[in-house]
Amino acid sequence: MAKIAPGQAFHADAFDAPVIGIAADMGEHDSGRHCHRRHQLLFAAGGCITIELADTLCLLPPSRAAWIPAGTLHRALMRGVVAYRSLYFRADLPFPAPPLQVFEVNPLLREAIERSDVGRLAGRHRRAGRLSAENRRPRR
Repeated sequence: MAKIAPGQAFHADAFDAPVIGIAADMGEHDSGRHCHRRHQLLFAAGGCITIELADTLCLLPPSRAAWIPAGTLHRALMRGVVAYRSLYFRADLPFPAPPLQVFEVNPLLREAIERSDVGRLAGRHRRAGRLSAENRRPRR
């Protein structure tokens, strides 16, 4: 999973990899209303994230995650320190994408998210300076 700094630009749709994983430790953050061409699995390993949808507010404590289908307009709000994790899945992957949902994260899923080393960031993104080699964990 690539580590990004708070405030560092990141655009999930700029990558070709089927799955991309990012992690950040953030304080105050407002993503603004946006959507992706990718499905997103959003998880707070520590702290809480508020997700604003068209007509719903969802609170994500560390025991819950949100599956946000591609094209869903949403906004993520973080107050205090949040250990933010996201996995982004290309929408054309050969599995039926579930609908928008918030669900309990069991210990196995939590460890899978934390230890994911998916979608090494594309070279063109690193060259653009958006994510640097110093912020990525080495392969094991």
